[in-house]
Amino acid sequence: MITPEQAKRAKLYVQLNMGFQIVLIGMHLLGVLSLLSNVTKLMNEAPRMPFEDNVFVGEMIGTGLSALWIFAGFVWLPVNAWGLSKGKPWALTSTRIYWIGSLITCCCTPFGIFGLWSLSRPGVAEELGR
Repeated sequence: MITPEQAKRAKLYVQLNMGFQIVLIGMHLLGVLSLLSNVTKLMNEAPRMPFEDNVFVGEMIGTGLSALWIFAGFVWLPVNAWGLSKGKPWALTSTRIYWIGSLITCCCTPFGIFGLWSLSRPGVAEELGR
């Protein structure tokens, strides 16, 4: 059983996570602009020496993985924010997975650390109907 103070904090943690998810939609939008800039730069560079072709392949792989994360955020973040706002139990797991992904990709690491920490606090699972 959680105390009324823990319940109050749990509600705040859920609201903060929801707010961070909404803010990060904007960060993903900036990521699209960066991605477009990087792809344009890669496509407009002069032909390279054979050794540098491996670098080009690495840049393309990195750009592709970044694109995957950026575009996934456009779908995932609004769904998570909606789920958190409606108290959906699945939103807890989905948001935790997003925060783990943000740590792996080094995308807004402080948000990811706080998100994982705050979602593990007493009362958060109960706040989301678990």
